[in-house]
Amino acid sequence: MSDEPKPVLVLKDLRVVRGGATELDALSCRIDRGETLIVLGDDKSGKDALLRVLGGFAERADDISGAIKLGAGDEQAATRKLRSPIRIVYLPGPAQVPLNPNAGVASQLARVVARRHGNPRASGLEELRIALERMEGAPSFD
Repeated sequence: MSDEPKPVLVLKDLRVVRGGATELDALSCRIDRGETLIVLGDDKSGKDALLRVLGGFAERADDISGAIKLGAGDEQAATRKLRSPIRIVYLPGPAQVPLNPNAGVASQLARVVARRHGNPRASGLEELRIALERMEGAPSFD
């Protein structure tokens, strides 16, 4: 048995263009089993484009190219209709879906997680709590 890390996600030259504007250009990376990816960046840096593609939320206006390999599957061309076996929750930026200023961050994230998986809000809150426990230095909201 090999100790070599097993990739969960491999991206090669992922490019997303929307309305003539390049949102993501030639992104390549590899995420191995057990690793956690947190996507942070400035406004218009490609975060939304990446998550739209990986989560299967890409829109008709998105022109997508590059290659994606998910888990043990074969490398495939990046498309708008990607079927991903990895869990991704996409919370659009406030320009598309404004956050509720009267609700806490954990509550809003739990709502998004629950809605994405078709579960009750309490289940989404538990999923979020478990995910945060796995990340070193992450805040707790118990």
